[in-house]
Amino acid sequence: NDVTLWVCSLIVWPKTLKERVRVLTKVLEIAWALRKLNNFTALISFMSALSNSAVHRLKHTFEGLSEESLRILEDLRLDTAVEG
Repeated sequence: NDVTLWVCSLIVWPKTLKERVRVLTKVLEIAWALRKLNNFTALISFMSALSNSAVHRLKHTFEGLSEESLRILEDLRLDTAVEG
């Protein structure tokens, strides 16, 4: 949807690694706030953006995240995982 594509664009557009890490960190903070507000529709849109192939392959960007951001990412992935 539009939110997912918008979040993908926010993460991919910056030209420098430092800026992409900053944007990704902010996206994770917003997603965490959405989780705390129980806004699952928007949260799923954000998590879908992180699963998008253009974002998912930004290996160096994810490696540049702080320990806290990585913890948030892992918690969000566990919270939004669909058991099959």
